Amino acid sequence: RRAVEAHTGPPATVEPVSGGANSAIAAVVHGPDGPVFVKGLPADHRQAWTQDREAAIAPHLAGVAPQMLWRVRLEGWDLIGWEHINGRRADFSPGSADLPLVAEVLGLRAERPCPDVPLKPVARWREHVDAPGELDLLDGTALAHTDLNPDNVLVTDDGRAVLVDWAWPTRAAAWI
Repeated sequence: RRAVEAHTGPPATVEPVSGGANSAIAAVVHGPDGPVFVKGLPADHRQAWTQDREAAIAPHLAGVAPQMLWRVRLEGWDLIGWEHINGRRADFSPGSADLPLVAEVLGLRAERPCPDVPLKPVARWREHVDAPGELDLLDGTALAHTDLNPDNVLVTDDGRAVLVDWAWPTRAAAWI
């Protein structure tokens, strides 16, 4: 708590966040300088590597994802503070006004060359193709989010979509 407060200041309120499935802690800390989204895991958690992956990819996501503000590893915890996004989960239903916003952010993401950071390989999708050669259709040089669900796409109050929870980024074909 003290380590987080060193970055956020003393919180007026802490608002738990529901939706995600991979963080032991997910909350909006409302401090004197404004809200910060904090997520984290015990450092020895079996998915602690996801924190490393998100921290590694964060500097390459300007314009499509919240900015990583800080990271604290202390007393058995790994916590990351993110820019808080005012908005709501995207509506993926047919005809939703959110769909063009989602398509726009995915297009922006697909235009980016994939940075040279540790990522999940397309080979992890081997079980989802019928023949080994089909895996080549998924390969590419673009940065793919690969966990697109309404919890991971937020529509901001100013009408744009942003991609959150970058634990599974993959170097893949842009169309993915």
